[in-house]
Amino acid sequence: MMTETWIGAALGLVAGAGLGWLFFRLLALNTRLYATGQAMAAAALHLGRLGGVAATLLGVVLIGGALPLLAVLAGFLLVRPPLIRRYGRA
Repeated sequence: MMTETWIGAALGLVAGAGLGWLFFRLLALNTRLYATGQAMAAAALHLGRLGGVAATLLGVVLIGGALPLLAVLAGFLLVRPPLIRRYGRA
């Protein structure tokens, strides 16, 4: 039982890192769309990004519970600093 819990947490960490990478890459695309005047496409992408993350987090908590949810959130947040370093703050 204990091993399954940690395997679920490890998978959640990896899944969260992938989700975070996708989220922040789409955020960069979203910024480009707003900057080029494609506000409708940017708004749709913005809603899709937020809805996708909310649905994923809800699915994780319903299937796995608290520990996998925390692991997904940790993976999501671990990806942010390297991406900011790579693409800069502005």
